[in-house]
Amino acid sequence: MKLTANMSIREKDLWAELLVDVLVAVYYFPRAISLMTRESTALPVSEMASLVVSTIVLAIIVSVVVFGFIHRSGESEQKDERDYRFELRGNMVGYWGLNGLLILVLAQLVIGELAAAELPGSALIELGPLGVGHMILLAMILASVIKSISQLYQYRRSS
Repeated sequence: MKLTANMSIREKDLWAELLVDVLVAVYYFPRAISLMTRESTALPVSEMASLVVSTIVLAIIVSVVVFGFIHRSGESEQKDERDYRFELRGNMVGYWGLNGLLILVLAQLVIGELAAAELPGSALIELGPLGVGHMILLAMILASVIKSISQLYQYRRSS
């Protein structure tokens, strides 16, 4: 594969982390939202638990397969100063991204409560702590994606 021929192991690991994050989010959130927004008044706890367990199993299996494929030859690299710098910058961007996303979640809660108006995502707020927890979980996944993209950008920019 010519696409990955000039990539370091660290870049491949970042692509794999990004792929796993996106796959887990695409698998989990549509199913969770459909469970939470059903017309019935009771949340199907057993179905939600089954979804969480299946998501964890999926994440583990996909991670093992993808990272196993990347490291199949057993090659490894020592981190150098450049790698530490890129990791630091990516973590900083991810941290600020998470803070910004959490501020948006909190602002939506406060504005929705004060204005008592229909806002985008207000169906999740009406679900109470479970909906808010899912919005925070989504913020954490998006922050991880932002971190990975930032680190990949740093590696590609320096090449």
